[in-house]
Amino acid sequence: MNTCHASLFFNKFIRLLVCFSLAAALVGCSGMLSRVQTWEGETPEEGVAILQTPGEIRVTAVNDKSVTNFLMDDLNLDYELLPGKNRIVFVYRSIWAKNEKTENGESPVHVVVSEPQVLTLDAQAGETYQLRTNRKPGNRREAQAFAAAPEVSLLDNSGKVVATAEPLPEEQSRVAVSRESEAPLAAGATLEQLKALWDQATAAERQAFLGWALD
Repeated sequence: MNTCHASLFFNKFIRLLVCFSLAAALVGCSGMLSRVQTWEGETPEEGVAILQTPGEIRVTAVNDKSVTNFLMDDLNLDYELLPGKNRIVFVYRSIWAKNEKTENGESPVHVVVSEPQVLTLDAQAGETYQLRTNRKPGNRREAQAFAAAPEVSLLDNSGKVVATAEPLPEEQSRVAVSRESEAPLAAGATLEQLKALWDQATAAERQAFLGWALD
């Protein structure tokens, strides 16, 4: 087998491994999303609260502790919170494809990011809370307008608004941005994100991926 054939075989083998890993994830983890622990140590006996976030919300810190970053954007994530007061810092972040042709090495997308926002939650063990944007931008211009003045609410299980986000004070905002860039990647983060993407994909998207993997 020459070098060219060996390289093609290796690439196809890697694709098959990815394909089978995702298929296994679908069977074993169907309906589950990536979950992030926001503290260090053991889980309390009374349990934890869950904070659900849409893909355009990226939590950067909880109780002044940096939250693990993920390699992929636009993932819906669940964050485990300790019962009691939780101070949550996050940013709105969305990605929009460029309509114009890009040069070599130039990013093919526009990234829209808000200034850090903050809210405080008195979390109850066993409860699930949701961060929700009050409106969903339909294009980059709308996203930029939204990012300039984000409107994000925190809802409890019944759909009641229990907190509303506000801009993080400027001095704390600089620290939050610094911490986000320094936050470590979780062990196995890439696999967990692939699982989450597979679970969120439509049947047509899964079929297209399998076609690519087995090509």
